[in-house]
Amino acid sequence: PKFVPEIMEVKSMIMISPEELFDPNNRRNTIFRRNGYEIEAPYYNAHGHIIWGATAMILSEFETFFL
Repeated sequence: PKFVPEIMEVKSMIMISPEELFDPNNRRNTIFRRNGYEIEAPYYNAHGHIIWGATAMILSEFETFFL
């Protein structure tokens, strides 16, 4: 399908297959620094792009059904 991002909501789109995204090597943890706080959080590595926060939480739910 042709995706048209809503420019007020989407910074960029990353095209990656579920098999590649959900490869265990692409799920990692790191420490993010935001507003003076350190947050340890999981993220997905998608071709060098970091997907974290609410998007990563949604993907992790999807991952449970995919696997």
